[in-house]
Amino acid sequence: KKAAKSVEKIETLFMESIPLKDEIIKQHEQGILDLIFAIAGKIVHHQIECDESTVKDTILNALKLSVQKSKIVIRVNPQDYDFVEKLRPDLFAKFNEVKSIIISSDQSISRGGCFLETPGGDVDARVEAQLEKIRQSLEENLAAAQ
Repeated sequence: KKAAKSVEKIETLFMESIPLKDEIIKQHEQGILDLIFAIAGKIVHHQIECDESTVKDTILNALKLSVQKSKIVIRVNPQDYDFVEKLRPDLFAKFNEVKSIIISSDQSISRGGCFLETPGGDVDARVEAQLEKIRQSLEENLAAAQ
């Protein structure tokens, strides 16, 4: 009998704590998101430091998004510059419409990211910009769910 009452009390306490847990999470949602994205940023930057070919994938994906590719300027981090220079023949081969490629070193671009300038518009493929887009999308989805 005592055990059954104890179990019942525990169940009641548990059920009463669920709304409290949800309220605590809701109150600290922004801080939790900030922490998640700080950790994600560190993981992404560490991965980029370990694998310099990340910038190649970033450039290829950015070029796929670009409408006009005849003349492109690719701004990259100085540490990625030499690697990206070696990609030049591959970029011309993959994108027939590319006639001119200028690769410039830009300290404001973090490793692994790039910023494309084309006649059809710019493509911001900096790592921070991509993480920010993911964050905005997540925040919009969270707001819509409430």
